[in-house]
Amino acid sequence: MKALLINGSPNTRGCTFTALSIVAKELEKNGMEAEMRAICNFHLRIID
Repeated sequence: MKALLINGSPNTRGCTFTALSIVAKELEKNGMEAEMRAICNFHLRIID
């Protein structure tokens, strides 16, 4: 099983990153694959 961890903080290496890293490490210890993505670097375009 794979988990996607989404970091929505504008500070990509801050407290949210640290917390998600701990979660990822625990998931991987229990046999899951974890991938972390920071969405502050993405440009979203909303179409009406």
